[in-house]
Amino acid sequence: MRKCDLFDRVYVSNITVTPLEQEIINAEIFRRLKEIKQLGLAYLIYPNASHSRFEHSLGTMHLAGKAAKSLGLSEEDAQYFRLAALLHDVGHGPFSHAFEEYLKERKTIRGHEDLTEWVILNSEIKDMIGDSGFDIKKIAELSVGKIGDKKLSFLNSLILSVIDVDQMDFLVRDAYYTESRCGEIDVNELTSSVKKVNQSKVAWGYQCLSSLKAFFQCKKDMYMSVYYSKKVRAIDIMIKAMLKFSDKENDWCGFEEIEDFKLLTDPYVLSKIQAISHLRPVNAEMGIAVRLYKDLLKKNLLKNVFEKIHFAHNLPCKDFIANAEEEILSELEGSLNVDRRLVFVDVLHFSPGSVMSFTKTDKAEVYVLRNGDVTSVSDAKESLKQLLSVSYQVIRVYVASEYVKRLREIVKKTIDDLFMGR
Repeated sequence: MRKCDLFDRVYVSNITVTPLEQEIINAEIFRRLKEIKQLGLAYLIYPNASHSRFEHSLGTMHLAGKAAKSLGLSEEDAQYFRLAALLHDVGHGPFSHAFEEYLKERKTIRGHEDLTEWVILNSEIKDMIGDSGFDIKKIAELSVGKIGDKKLSFLNSLILSVIDVDQMDFLVRDAYYTESRCGEIDVNELTSSVKKVNQSKVAWGYQCLSSLKAFFQCKKDMYMSVYYSKKVRAIDIMIKAMLKFSDKENDWCGFEEIEDFKLLTDPYVLSKIQAISHLRPVNAEMGIAVRLYKDLLKKNLLKNVFEKIHFAHNLPCKDFIANAEEEILSELEGSLNVDRRLVFVDVLHFSPGSVMSFTKTDKAEVYVLRNGDVTSVSDAKESLKQLLSVSYQVIRVYVASEYVKRLREIVKKTIDDLFMGR
C-alpha cells in the first residue's frame, strides 16, 4: 500500500506516514489536537508559539520511526512503536498541561496518560487499528509507556522516561517556536544511536555523549526559562482558576462519552467563557472566571510578589516541602485583607534526571553502550552526572495586579518566617 508524506517545518523534511497512520490522523478524535495548543496560551508571551499537539504528535511518531531503524525492529514492531508515539497525547484536554493540573486538583484523573488509554480503547481509533490486525491493547499500553508484552517492553522507556522521543520532539519544537536560546539537540544522532540492551532497557551510543548532554541541558533550560517561567506559569494559573470558578456552570470534568471529550478544545472553552462574559455573572465565582478571561485577553496577567528557587544535588522531588501550598495559604490567611480567590501559590519541582510526568516522578538511569559494555551515563561523564543529579524547587506567590503594592512585603515576611530553618 502506498505511503504519503507530510512536511514538518521544524525538521525541514517530510514525515512519511503509512495508510493506517494516515487513517488515524484523519480521525475526528485525533484532528481535535489541532485545536489544542502545545503550550496553552503561552503565545501571549511568545507570539510564534501557536503550534499544536497535532504537530507534536506527528513529530514524535517521526522520531520513533527513526529510532525503530536503529533498533532493527521488524516492520510490524516498528508500526506498534510509531502508532504508540503518534497517539501518546491523544488524551490531552484544552490548554494541555493547565487542564491536566486542574483535573489532578479535582482528583478526577492522575494525568493525561489515563485519558490517552481511555480514548484509544473507546474511540473510532480502536476499530481502525483492530481492522488492520494490530493489538489495540498493546498500543494503548505502549502509548503511555506501560506495555507488559516482553517482546516490546523495552520500548516503554522510549515513550515515557528521562529521555524519550516525546521529549526530544517537544523540546526541539518548543525551542523553535519560542525562539529559545537553549542549545540545539541533535535528534538524528540520538535516534540513530539507541540500541536494545534487554527486555526493559535501552542504551545510547557512547559516541553521542555530547548530544545527550545537549539534550539534558536543553531540558533544564526550557523548564526553567519557558515552561516554569513567571509569566507562562501566571497564564497557566489563570487558566486553572478560570476553569475552577466556571466549573459549576460548565462541568468541565463531567465528560463520560468520547463524543463529549471531543468537544474539549481551547476554542470551545474560551467560547463558553466568552458567551458568559456578555451576561451578568450568576455568582461571585463566575464573575472571577470572567474577570480572568478578560484579563488574559488584555494580557493583564497575575503579578508575582514572591519567588524562592532552591536547588541541590541528589534531592528527590518527592522530598519537596510537603503540602507547601496549603501551609503558605494558611499562614497568609490572617494577613490578607483581600479576596483570597485572587491569591495563588505555585509550587514546582524539576530535575533533568527525573521522569516529568503526572504518573511518574521518579529518577531513572540513562545508559550508554561502549564496546559492548553498558554503563550509567553518570559514570561515563562527570558533567552529565552533575547535570542529572540537580533538583530545582520553586515557590512563587501570584496576586491580582491591584494587590501587588499591599502584599509584596507581607507575603515575603510571612513565607520567610514559615520556612525559616527548614
